[in-house]
Amino acid sequence: MIVLVAAAYGAEPYAEVDAALASKDFPGAADKALAIAEDTAKPGLAGGAYARIGDAFDGQKQPYAAVLAWARAIAAEPKQADRVGGLALLRAQALGDEAAIAAALVGVDLTAVEPGVRSRLALACARERARAGEWGAALERIDQIDKKSHEFPSGQLIKGIVLANQGRPGDALAPLLTAEALVKADVNDDAARLQDLVELNLARAYYASGNDAKAIYYDAKVERMAPEWPEVQLERAWAHFRIDDPAGSLAALQNHETGFLADGWWPEADLLRIYDLFVMCKFTTADERLEAFKAQWTTPSQDLTSAVAASTAASAWTDLAKHGGGTLPDPLLSRFWGTEGTEDALRAVAKADAEIAALSASSSPSSSRATAWLQARRDAVQATEGARVLAYAQSQEKFVRDALVNAEITKLDILQFQTRLLERAAATGLAPTLGDGVGDLRKEREKRGFRTWAYEGESWADELGYYAYDVRPDCPEGLRVR
Repeated sequence: MIVLVAAAYGAEPYAEVDAALASKDFPGAADKALAIAEDTAKPGLAGGAYARIGDAFDGQKQPYAAVLAWARAIAAEPKQADRVGGLALLRAQALGDEAAIAAALVGVDLTAVEPGVRSRLALACARERARAGEWGAALERIDQIDKKSHEFPSGQLIKGIVLANQGRPGDALAPLLTAEALVKADVNDDAARLQDLVELNLARAYYASGNDAKAIYYDAKVERMAPEWPEVQLERAWAHFRIDDPAGSLAALQNHETGFLADGWWPEADLLRIYDLFVMCKFTTADERLEAFKAQWTTPSQDLTSAVAASTAASAWTDLAKHGGGTLPDPLLSRFWGTEGTEDALRAVAKADAEIAALSASSSPSSSRATAWLQARRDAVQATEGARVLAYAQSQEKFVRDALVNAEITKLDILQFQTRLLERAAATGLAPTLGDGVGDLRKEREKRGFRTWAYEGESWADELGYYAYDVRPDCPEGLRVR
């Protein structure tokens, strides 16, 4: 207890520090507080001392150093979360490094914290535990969020994500639907973004639960400007494929061939397009697409294998921060550019560098100590984000390499099934026309005076309305691949 500490070391153990803070002598206050915090003869005072170091740096307009000092205050004395937790979290979120304070709250009892602040701290902790894959700890923190608080819908979103990652997608639906209902009535600035995230995760939960129609419904609700939208269209295409709607799948995949996304990293979309054509008995086109896949991805696959072998988490971060021209290919890195996680990390590192530069002008003990804290935290942020990028690069390297290895098997499957289909058609008297029937129809229309418009990107050349993707199977009736 702070009362007992005061009794042991004098009525006001921080009197000189508090006086310096009151007179706005922030450097002096920080140095005096640091001396108390690192005095091993006074172990009970560290929490209060670090809290005041944070106050001093915050007064000097060095919020990152303040957050790291406040984190140390909570680690040394968990009760400090009641005094500094709310402000520390606000500063950390503005810096793009919520984890800096959330990590210090692991295991800290928040029941004594004011309810409004407790909900914000609990949400930050839940988010951090979920990122670390500590699902049980994340759920415990979510239960501490007040149901009437602004943070409750976000907490339900995280709960749904956690349950889905525990292999319980059916159980994830209830909290996600709760979040959906609440966010619809939210008028705050962040409501639209939260709604996209809720709808995205509802789609994934329904997909994992086997309800593909519902997955398609929620995929379609995600806004076009959401950074996840291209990935959502690929997931939607898979849902169409699973309900035996290859035409719908091809329509969703059309987005990845537009000028907006054509330079991205979409080998999975290219493969799914081949599967769609195959199940529609468009064997010639499927074979052409397979050959095009091999031609398009063989060199990038070899380059990625070399790049991954030469990369570390540190170099992956460097590639990401350069925003092009690094060891890892730009199309692969483009998946991260503009996302909240990457933008937060870039902002945090820039803020840390700026404060390190400012503190280097002083040789005071507190400035030197804060510089070391900032350097360590900056390196940790870079390592975490770099490891995330490298893990994705490694998974994609294996995916594309395996796809190319299996390409010849896929080609053989196409040829064998085409042969079996012809044999079955001969036996039943159904003579299939294996070709692009819709393409032939289009040519006939052109002959009869139909007008066509060039397709450019995501709009027609004359900007008339929406496009319709109309493709029909070439399988004879009664003879389908699936």
